[in-house]
Amino acid sequence: GVVVEHRNCVGFVEAAQEKYDVSTSGERVLQLSNVGFDIWLEEFALSLLCGNTLVIPKGGNEAILAEFWDFIERSEISIISFPTAMLNSLAIDDALRIVPSLKTCIVGGDVFSVGTWRAWNRVFSDRVKLFNSYGPTEA
Repeated sequence: GVVVEHRNCVGFVEAAQEKYDVSTSGERVLQLSNVGFDIWLEEFALSLLCGNTLVIPKGGNEAILAEFWDFIERSEISIISFPTAMLNSLAIDDALRIVPSLKTCIVGGDVFSVGTWRAWNRVFSDRVKLFNSYGPTEA
């Protein structure tokens, strides 16, 4: 594992809030990651540490995967941090869909393909900001 010191976390939160244009109230961030992964810090920080809401799916991620976009819409999610493999899979299956509340998607952890970007752009265009990122460990 990697040790991330407190001052690094604070710096990361400040930079992420600015870069991803996260407000200090009203955002709803989906928790997709396990607390054992560094990206969990991003989900936690952009929600609770910034005065927003962290949405934790009841029954875990498996419970929402079959109806992923319906869950996002019902929960009024505005920010998602996707594992790259999950977004690649959604793009390949043509399972991307516009959700009115969604404004920011952060993707990281693996190769982000040009095909996925094209599929994303075809569906979301400039409606949802897409960031290709790595986790706070790399920051």
